[in-house]
Amino acid sequence: MKNIARTNVNFPQKLLFAPLLAFSLLFYGCGNNSEQSTINELPEATESPEESPIATESPATEESPAAAFEGTPDIAGVIGTKEEGWMPKVLADKNLKENMTPEETGKVIPGAEEVSEFGFSEVQVEDVPEIQKYEFYFEKDEAGKPNKLKNVKLVFDPTLNGKITYEELAKILAVKYGEVSSGDIEKEIVTWVGPDFSTAQFTKGLNDFEGYSFQISVPEK
Repeated sequence: MKNIARTNVNFPQKLLFAPLLAFSLLFYGCGNNSEQSTINELPEATESPEESPIATESPATEESPAAAFEGTPDIAGVIGTKEEGWMPKVLADKNLKENMTPEETGKVIPGAEEVSEFGFSEVQVEDVPEIQKYEFYFEKDEAGKPNKLKNVKLVFDPTLNGKITYEELAKILAVKYGEVSSGDIEKEIVTWVGPDFSTAQFTKGLNDFEGYSFQISVPEK
């Protein structure tokens, strides 16, 4: 009889704690799921704009190389007018004359005196944006030494190839040196004959990396 009475007392207590245990397990499970969800979402929520490929991509204009020549080329200003003489305006004040020695030429255009065994010398041009360099040719004397200046070539900046066509530049030169034929323009070789049989020739570079060239024989002394 005593055992039956003890059983009747303990059974209600078990019924009371069972719901509490189930509720605790449910609450703990929800808490874990919520925490796990928060952890999974952390990388996306904390990603900074600086790490985003879109945010760090540089504008294309900043990566593009700057052009060597900017603005509108002033070819007429480089060449000058017929009244200003045979030589291009940019060289007119140098007083270059036929048969000048490399040393004499170098005094008015430093660097021109550094002549190769074949009679050529080059001088990079810094003060005329349209011109990349001057090329001088010295004919050999009786001793076989390149010692007599014969012509100078103006090599235009290659950037001008995309700013002005061969025909447009040829027609600008024609204002000073004389008319040009459509056939010569088509062949991209235009030649003029000046005083004392001096010659000038305008040609196009072999590729886009070479600028237009204007070669002119220097006048006699």
